[in-house]
Amino acid sequence: MVPTRYVTPTRTFDLKFTVAESVDIESGSLIYDARSDTLVFSFTGDDRPTVGISMSSMSGYWMARVDPETDEVVGMEIEHFAKAAVYERPELFAIVESVGVPQREVKRIRRRLQREVGAPPESNGAATKRGLVEQLLTGIGGSGGQRGLRGSLHPA
Repeated sequence: MVPTRYVTPTRTFDLKFTVAESVDIESGSLIYDARSDTLVFSFTGDDRPTVGISMSSMSGYWMARVDPETDEVVGMEIEHFAKAAVYERPELFAIVESVGVPQREVKRIRRRLQREVGAPPESNGAATKRGLVEQLLTGIGGSGGQRGLRGSLHPA
C-alpha cells in the first residue's frame, strides 16, 4: 500500500453511494498497513485511484475513498487505526487480529480496552465490516449523496 499523500488543488464532489449501499461485505477487502497504521476497506476489492475525503464528523481519522471519475464512494480509510481509532470505537477491536495488527500491539490494545470499557468485542469480521459501512454512510450523509464536499487526490 502506498502511504496517503495529498496533492492540491482540491475540488468539489457530488458523492454517489450506489456501491457503498449495495456492497457485498464478503467481496470487499480490508488491508492494514502497520507502517502507517492505516486500515483501508475497499468495497469493490480493486485497486483504483481514489480521492480521500476527510470525515470531520468522524474524528478526523476516517476518510471516504471516492472514484474521482464517477464521484462514487468505493471504500473507506481509517488512519491511526491501532493507535487511536480502535479506542474511540472499541467495536473495531473485532477485526484487529484478522487484518494483521502485530500480536504485541493486539495484546496492548486488548489490555487497554479491558481497563477502559470492559471486555473487548469478540471477533466478527463480517458484522464489523457492515458496521464500518454504516458508520461511513451516516458520517457523510447516507443515501442520495451530499454536495459540496472537498477532497484531495491520493493513490489507492
